[in-house]
Amino acid sequence: LCTCLRHLVSSHTRFYWIATSKAEFLQGCGDYWTSLEQVPALVQVTVCMEVRVLSPGPWTAFTYSSPDSPLYDLALRGDGRGLEVWLLGVKHRFPVSLKSHLWHHVCLRRDGHTLLLEVDDWAEKRAVTSRAIPPSGELLLGCKGHRDSQGGAGQLELYLFRMWEDMAEHSDCKDGGVVSWDSRKWAVAGTAKCIALLTTSINDTKNKYGYVKLSLNIKFHKD
Repeated sequence: LCTCLRHLVSSHTRFYWIATSKAEFLQGCGDYWTSLEQVPALVQVTVCMEVRVLSPGPWTAFTYSSPDSPLYDLALRGDGRGLEVWLLGVKHRFPVSLKSHLWHHVCLRRDGHTLLLEVDDWAEKRAVTSRAIPPSGELLLGCKGHRDSQGGAGQLELYLFRMWEDMAEHSDCKDGGVVSWDSRKWAVAGTAKCIALLTTSINDTKNKYGYVKLSLNIKFHKD
């Protein structure tokens, strides 16, 4: 990861893969990012991200809902009691929580009848339906609207959110094949309306799980 970020920061070419930037959601369900990429039907899927919860209570990392689905087809939410993963309208609770103000590496992996949640060095599997996740839905980072606010309007930060159409392990330097961490492929809503510039303040502190995070933070300009 460190080698990858040094290469990006030192490059003289313009880049859009925002590996050195994080997304902040500080205004509850008034701030959210919408993916501009088309999600296909998915039987196999891996979603990985870094998450840092900034306030107590429930929060929402991301949600994906197809046009005809009344409930989430895929989502990650949590609170002080544990995490919940939504898959095809069914909520699965997991007995692991994210400690406030620390970065946590979280991956969801789904293959056929198995759903796997990984949080740092913890992992747990669940048996699930083999039905494909429907295509052409709305993928959001953070939460939006009344439905989301009922269970997850907390403050949090996300980093390196990516999605692949497989169950493989992917390095921090590899962008997503289905959904990428690319500034051109996200629409930003709420009080932070557009990505304006990058700062060079680098934080290389190590959290309790041993991860070294280098971040080049996004600053937002209001209209």
